Amino acid sequence: MSDKRAGRYLVIILTIIILGASIVLWRFLTGTDVIHYNDSDEILINPYIGYVVCADDDRNIVDSSLVYIDITWAELEPYEGVYALDEIAKANHIAKWKEEGRHAVLRFVCDIPGKEPHRDMPDWLTGKISGTDYDMTYGRGYSPDYNDEVLIEYHAKAIKALGDYFGADDFVSYVELGSLGHWGEWHVYYPAGISRIPLIDIRRLYVEPYLEAFPHARLLMRRPFAELPEAAGVYNDMTGAEEDTLVFLDWIEHGGDYDQTGERSAILPRPEIWKKAPVGGEFTSSIPMSEMLGSKYERTLRLIEDSHMSFIGPKVPEVNEDDAAYANNAYDLLNHVGYRYAISHLSIAKHGKNRKVSVTVKNTASAPIYWERELCLYVTDAGGNIIEKYPLDVDLTHLCGGEETTCHTVLSEEYLTEDYELWVGIEDPQAELPDVYLAMDAPRNGYLSRLIPSP
Repeated sequence: MSDKRAGRYLVIILTIIILGASIVLWRFLTGTDVIHYNDSDEILINPYIGYVVCADDDRNIVDSSLVYIDITWAELEPYEGVYALDEIAKANHIAKWKEEGRHAVLRFVCDIPGKEPHRDMPDWLTGKISGTDYDMTYGRGYSPDYNDEVLIEYHAKAIKALGDYFGADDFVSYVELGSLGHWGEWHVYYPAGISRIPLIDIRRLYVEPYLEAFPHARLLMRRPFAELPEAAGVYNDMTGAEEDTLVFLDWIEHGGDYDQTGERSAILPRPEIWKKAPVGGEFTSSIPMSEMLGSKYERTLRLIEDSHMSFIGPKVPEVNEDDAAYANNAYDLLNHVGYRYAISHLSIAKHGKNRKVSVTVKNTASAPIYWERELCLYVTDAGGNIIEKYPLDVDLTHLCGGEETTCHTVLSEEYLTEDYELWVGIEDPQAELPDVYLAMDAPRNGYLSRLIPSP
């Protein structure tokens, strides 16, 4: 070995010794110890995020914490003033989903094109309003004239009835503002002689009833219209289709005109809307699922991450275990939708006769949680019983995209002995129970992850 090369090795060795000695000295002087935790790539089924399965199908095609409830006006109000909500709840297995702790995405629609002639509006109402029976490219159905004042009046009553039934708690956590257009997507195929979507002043009359009816839910629109309510998000029903999704993202970034009405700048830019409001939607039907989650998986993943999506459905993959790549990607995608909180490290320092504990929490996913949750430390005895709980001062709704923050508390020195264990969890402050899995490689007890003894 040359003298020059040996000298370099000596410098490296001395650097390591000095660095190690510095760490030991720092710990001796400050009484501080640091524990690091690895991230986990485990698939976690957490509240409000992931795939959304149809509520009326209880086969549980994929693991999910969310169900989708699609209600047509004809189903809701078969007779004037008579709302078939108990029947709708039964058909959608609402009692079962509530018992399992799931949440729902709700969409109220007036027009779903189909193969056969039909009307998704109740017969008693179509006799009072103007509208058009159609047979065109999208299918067959009936489109009301959304400018009709009678329709607007009855629509407000219908949304109130939905709110009275579903809006009292947080079971319905997302409401997609359907109501207008084919599939509730705020567009109609007007070349077929169908009345156009209304202008903004009329559209607002369809939005306003939702605000009062669903105080606990997050509202979403198909586009970021000027009438988008404060704290409302958006949804993309062409998820997986590159061109359509890029248009959707351009609406969010730059706004635009509304081709359905000819209104200039009717769509307002809402850059980084996902920092305050959810983005949802479902997979497009224009591309085979085997392609979106197969040969085009990387493209699909990029579009979903760029959109900062929290949920996808009700069109979701039916996992075919015979196609390993497709099945693996269908599950892997769940690690990129919604939030993934984890503890990166914990430090313990002397604090008088006690210990100051500093916890660094991060969110490695592209969206935050949009409901209030508390990060808490829990001290348990040898039998696993919780002795003390310490809520930490951190707002998890402001943390995403790899961001991290450090919060602090003070623990009795006694609790950091071998007689006790220290756990961490994310708690629903209303129920005062943890309900979110942390994406960290640590022993777990229910929703709690163990910090000390370290893994």
